[in-house]
Amino acid sequence: MEHDVVSPRKVTIHLLREDGSTTRARVYRTYILDKCDRDIRVIADHLYRRDPVNRNKEHRLDVLGIVHRGTNNDELRIATGIGYGHVQNTFASVETPVETIDAIDQEALKREVGSIGKAHLHPFPNGESFLSGQDRNTLESFATIDPGHLAIIINPLTLQYCCYRWNFAAGHEEKVEPTILRSDPIIIDDRAPKESQVIQSTPRLKIRAEHRNETLTYDPYKFLTICGVAGSAVLAFLAMQSATTSLVRVVSAGIGSGLATSLVILSLHEASKWLRTRRETGLPV
Repeated sequence: MEHDVVSPRKVTIHLLREDGSTTRARVYRTYILDKCDRDIRVIADHLYRRDPVNRNKEHRLDVLGIVHRGTNNDELRIATGIGYGHVQNTFASVETPVETIDAIDQEALKREVGSIGKAHLHPFPNGESFLSGQDRNTLESFATIDPGHLAIIINPLTLQYCCYRWNFAAGHEEKVEPTILRSDPIIIDDRAPKESQVIQSTPRLKIRAEHRNETLTYDPYKFLTICGVAGSAVLAFLAMQSATTSLVRVVSAGIGSGLATSLVILSLHEASKWLRTRRETGLPV
């Protein structure tokens, strides 16, 4: 039995070449894989809101990924995943036992990635934009070993986060604006006889649903309006037939003809809308 072998996806990032003749500051570039971006939010929500042990408590995570340093000491840092385990935490503090740190490092080594930063929760308004004095000291300490060390502050109340790096020249932290790398697959329909097409079924189904909600059958208000107009026209016709004076007959005839005309116009409008919807969605008329 033969099995298809799926080769890993390769991400290529093109950097501009510089002559290096002029002195310039070291350039840091930070990327976050979209799966890692989702994991950051999902794990923070789970730990803070849904985990009975850690609910409403502080927590700390490891940011896993790879680091590439160029010839000019420029750095390219890509976050590919999140690691977390048992911690000792309260409502305002968190400490990671050595056993948890070792376990995460060993698992990261198996996956050929490393710890490129740390993340922790700030569950209060604008918490992702706040660093305490202890946070700054911790960030500076890590940066003395790893100058590009990444600190991510996550607000589990809004699931927003901000990234920071220590700037030794300025003597304080600086905010980092990461680039999100997409890893969603591109699905090609190779069953077409002449030309391959990219499958885009979801937008089309959405268009059909939107137009279907506008048609007469799925709009009870329009349906009741037409029934009311038709019923009023019939009542006006019966009143005209049973009227004893010419004035009542004339008034009844005017009302009946007006209602009948309105009914015809509304029916034609709905019919034209139905035909237009079928043409736009590619359905047979």
